Amino acid sequence: MKRLIGTLFALLLLSGCAHPSLAQVDKTNAPETGQVSSQSWSFDKIITFNKTIYVGTEIKVASTDIQESIGEVKTYSDEESESGKDDFSNHYPVGTKLYKIKDLSTQTAIAVEINKDSFVLAQIEKE
Repeated sequence: MKRLIGTLFALLLLSGCAHPSLAQVDKTNAPETGQVSSQSWSFDKIITFNKTIYVGTEIKVASTDIQESIGEVKTYSDEESESGKDDFSNHYPVGTKLYKIKDLSTQTAIAVEINKDSFVLAQIEKE
């Protein structure tokens, strides 16, 4: 009986040490460009714009709430050392347009164009 319990315990410990293969890694949130964001960041959809850090969401913004273009992503990197740059994202590709949202200050949130006339909300980072 002690041998059986010891064997089961050893198997349990060994199975907990297994690493998933690359085929098991969920890549559903990877950008369309094929670039994968760093998994060690606090947020996986960072945009730095006008010295402000925004975090992208899945919340849709109606095209009727979109106002003027305020800029675009100019630098993409999945390296955390690059994240201090302005007009930067670790998720959205270079050229992604950023917009002001009607009745919202850019100190609260901005809109990110993810496809033609399709926008999502990016909010100020809250730790």
